[in-house]
Amino acid sequence: MEYKLTLPKLGESILSAIILKWYKKENDVVKLDEPLLEVTTDKVNSEIPSPVEGIIKKIIANVDDEILVGDLIAIIETETNQEEKPSLENEKKQEKKEFYSPRVLKIAQEKNISFDDLKNIQGTGDNNRVTSKDVENYSKSKKNVIEDGNVEIIKISPIRKKIAENILQSVQNIPQASLITEVDVTDVFQVINEKKEIFFKEHKAKLSITSVVVKALSKAIEKYPLLNATFKDDSILVKKHVNVGVAVNVNDDLVVPVIKNIEDKSISEIAKDLSLLSSKARENKLSLEEISNGSITLSNFGMSKVTLGMPIIRYPEAAIIGIGAISKKIRCMEDNSFKVRQIVNICLTFDHRIADGMYACSFLNSIKENLENLNLVKDL
Repeated sequence: MEYKLTLPKLGESILSAIILKWYKKENDVVKLDEPLLEVTTDKVNSEIPSPVEGIIKKIIANVDDEILVGDLIAIIETETNQEEKPSLENEKKQEKKEFYSPRVLKIAQEKNISFDDLKNIQGTGDNNRVTSKDVENYSKSKKNVIEDGNVEIIKISPIRKKIAENILQSVQNIPQASLITEVDVTDVFQVINEKKEIFFKEHKAKLSITSVVVKALSKAIEKYPLLNATFKDDSILVKKHVNVGVAVNVNDDLVVPVIKNIEDKSISEIAKDLSLLSSKARENKLSLEEISNGSITLSNFGMSKVTLGMPIIRYPEAAIIGIGAISKKIRCMEDNSFKVRQIVNICLTFDHRIADGMYACSFLNSIKENLENLNLVKDL
């Protein structure tokens, strides 16, 4: 009996994926739930397990092919009396894998270098073992670079290709407008600095301005829910829960893990979620659930010392918040005195079909008020 394997749905708004590698070849035996292939989207790499056990009769989709959800990718013969054991080639791969250090394997995974490629690398370590430097040098040599006079043409990675496609989808389908305001975070930063050591001992997570902004964002959405929505056809789909995607830079690519149900969480719970998800993002261990179903996104480009920026909405969301670097500025206070204050630029980019300018201004001002009002952090 033939089982037709198709690309499963990988998450909300994900319509396609690019095949990174096959763990099996034609005529190999595959067990139920055994990893069969790895694919990538603009969000995360994912292993697809076999839904049946049997023999790979035919592989339809090859490495680097972009396939749509529901497309046929392989045919598995499920009626067989053969003993279910891995092929000799796969046994050799597993045996070879045991001789690589964890760091070598981690770098190989980050650079999308397969085990077949690893065994072709000439090692320079003791007993000709492959070192992390060997893998880095191999990765550089494998880049598809074409020299044309003074120009180098570099083939982009699959994940960068998907990011580019989704950005284009966003700017082509969402009429976007941006607003920027300055926020005085002097007082909230004083609280953070006073309590960060005790907070870390108690919660095993860093107390950061990002966690506080996420909570301030959630409070603002309670008053202005249209920014926690999606525009579809002639309707606005307002989300019941506030699921904030927080952009994390991983190897020069952007991964956006999602903290779910922010409206029900304290700053300490948000900080713990943020710490865990950021670590998993950098280790390429995020699950599909952890990068799906976002309703609004936060991008903290201030981590790179940039003070002002206008981020692009993550399709099909309605808004994205950008936080710049904190800088010291002289401000005239209410009593006409002048003081040095810590100021941050916060930008809101929003879908102009869903909200007009005044509504968006009110939402952004609500975030500002929440951050400048110490009631938000009084229970830390």
